[in-house]
Amino acid sequence: MSISVAATVDVENNLETWLAGDLEIAIGPNTVKKGNKPLDISGLTFDLLVALVRAAPSLVCHDDLAITVWQGRIVTPETVAQRVKLLRKALGDDAANPRYIGLVKRRGYKLLPTVKRVDAAVKSFNNSRLFAWYNWAISGVLLAAVSLYFWRGKEASSPAVGAPPRIAVLPFHMQSAHPDSSDFLAASIHDDIISELAQIKDLLVLSRTTMVIYEDTKLTVKEIGRELEVDNILEGTMHHSEDQIKINVQLINTATDTHLWAKSYEYEYQVESIIKLQRQVAIDVANDLRVSLSGLPSEQGITTKSIEAYEHYLAARRYIVRAHDHLISNNFPQAQQNLLSAAESLQKSIAIDPRFAQAHAYYSLVNSRMYEMSGKKDQALLNQSSTAIFEALKIDPNSSYVLWALGYHYQQIGNHDKSLLSLEEAARGLPNEVNLQINLAMKYLGRTYRRCIESS
Repeated sequence: MSISVAATVDVENNLETWLAGDLEIAIGPNTVKKGNKPLDISGLTFDLLVALVRAAPSLVCHDDLAITVWQGRIVTPETVAQRVKLLRKALGDDAANPRYIGLVKRRGYKLLPTVKRVDAAVKSFNNSRLFAWYNWAISGVLLAAVSLYFWRGKEASSPAVGAPPRIAVLPFHMQSAHPDSSDFLAASIHDDIISELAQIKDLLVLSRTTMVIYEDTKLTVKEIGRELEVDNILEGTMHHSEDQIKINVQLINTATDTHLWAKSYEYEYQVESIIKLQRQVAIDVANDLRVSLSGLPSEQGITTKSIEAYEHYLAARRYIVRAHDHLISNNFPQAQQNLLSAAESLQKSIAIDPRFAQAHAYYSLVNSRMYEMSGKKDQALLNQSSTAIFEALKIDPNSSYVLWALGYHYQQIGNHDKSLLSLEEAARGLPNEVNLQINLAMKYLGRTYRRCIESS
């Protein structure tokens, strides 16, 4: 049975209406009707239907749905299949004898009806050609992002003459009388030293994701170097007391297993000292490897001097990292629990120092993410995100982290132009923040895709 599809577009109001047999899909108000009966289709399920309708008659593969529906998060085919199952149930479709959604095994899904534009005021266009271009562009972005995030250059075993030094930073061993707070502190300092080193243009630095698996490794430095194909490894220990923080680090050449240098950094246990320590380690590594500090931007200021507020902030950042890891593995309950823990830590941080702009920004980010995970149904989460980003902007409107949170909030409310402007400004201050760069790249692609549709 062939079902015809027609589309009308209100370009001035940026609304679209798609007709597919007895279905009417309205994008803008985000409603679906079957005949005259409204259907309960919203959130990711609605986004999935829109992606299939706009792509028709093309097949939409799993990776493309991850971009258009899940906004670039890594999802498994099983996750997509479960969402398709929900959509079929809402439409009254039968997988054994499908009327709306077809499956091509191990490849993807497609809308079965023939797509035809019938609005005389809008020029007809080839959906499959446009979507093919979009797929190609997405593939390029993901390839570049994954390469940046997990850098494992194949040419590393025989580097070109004059190639930038390659370095890995092992997780620090912690020795402290306060293991709870030091767990978060050691992990945060490890992450931030990697981030500082990654800003230096003449260094190639492995990501945190690559390095965390070596936290309790029994491999020697030489074996790790061979496995990761890096020239140098930075390792160290951290000592933390009530009023002092001390880090002993050593830089080791993996080819010869020799120490290039070893240094100790001891500071008062204060927020400014911790940030200074991280920057100084990166500078010393660069100087010892005789590379230029070009690319190392000015420090991102932290607006609190309260070490207690800062500890809660660091704890929240670790919970957010764990939530991201759980999302990658599609463990959504654990991701949700870690985001709730992050929100709780950030509330404690803000209660201690209400002028802590970065804590407000991360609180906005966390609530935006939970709002997104709710299928954009929990308005209370969006309201909390809005309140938090408003407070952050009052305190430090130029912070790159605040601008990132602002851009992500705009994304949730559908203000794509302001979202893009905020993310662009944030990226200038955080050029090696991979999640931000992926978010920004997807905004560019989304804008181009929308313009292509509107001008066709």
